[in-house]
Amino acid sequence: MAKQRLDWLDIAKGIAILLVIVGHTVNNPSIIRQVIFSFHMPLFFILAGYTFRIKPWGELLKTSATRLLVPYFLVALSWWIPYSLANSELVDGSFLAAGLGIILFASGTYVPSFGFDAVGMSWFLMALFVSRLLLNALMILFERVQLPVIAQGIVCLAIAFAGISFSKLFGVYLPLSGDVSLYTLFLMWCGHTARKYRLSPESARWYVVLAVFAIWLACIQVGPFEISSRNFAHPVAGTVGALAGTFFVCWVSTIVERLKSVGFLRWLERFLVFCGKNSMAIFCIHAIDWAFPWQTMPYLKTLPFSGGIASVIRCACDVSIAYVVKKA
Repeated sequence: MAKQRLDWLDIAKGIAILLVIVGHTVNNPSIIRQVIFSFHMPLFFILAGYTFRIKPWGELLKTSATRLLVPYFLVALSWWIPYSLANSELVDGSFLAAGLGIILFASGTYVPSFGFDAVGMSWFLMALFVSRLLLNALMILFERVQLPVIAQGIVCLAIAFAGISFSKLFGVYLPLSGDVSLYTLFLMWCGHTARKYRLSPESARWYVVLAVFAIWLACIQVGPFEISSRNFAHPVAGTVGALAGTFFVCWVSTIVERLKSVGFLRWLERFLVFCGKNSMAIFCIHAIDWAFPWQTMPYLKTLPFSGGIASVIRCACDVSIAYVVKKA
């Protein structure tokens, strides 16, 4: 029997993928960017855990490689090759070795210990691939030993702390975004556990939503939190803020779903559901158009609210291309 999709989940992913584009277009630093980065990528890991099911290894590897590894290599190469050719005078062995290192480490930021450049936004695809494998292994182990959920959380927190420690304390970045994946594993476990125990934003009381929103705002004030650049200055506050922000956006998504028959909300709901269902395609398109200097385009810089206008144009371009690809 076909699995029933949850519209609010697609709406939440639709909101998040649009904010990914906005976050990479507005000025840095800015309060808008800080708010967006406090939850936008964690949301995808949490919701990936929410929809995750334990699978036989053969099936998991096949589906994950098709959905994540293939796009990873295509996007990484599509971004790295033009960028490198535009900034290199000679294509030789060292050039190719540097490219191999970039692809192997799959880091969202410069790798100081080896001198490899960032792979671009495709780090997310590799981190999600590794996190899926780790979560599958852990959940099989947890079920086998019948580990209580609190103990599971402690184990996953310890693994997340280890991942943060590699980069934050020791300055060591693992290949395949391994250190980041150890952290995002915890986010996926949170989503998976929420689904298992039927914790849904649909049934949240108003005072719970208000409290979660207040916690999210408080955590944002502590400081920036960016997974891709391993900016874990305040990992506890950052993680709590990511969970709270994800919950609040998912709650907003349930409201949009409930009111989809009211006026323009019908069109908004359809648009966000489309963006959510095709968030992977939009992400890959945006990962390639990241090379365009949206913030410094001469004409846009002359306009008031240039960052907002550039964000709208960029979102429209990326979503339109995804729509054309979908219909092709």
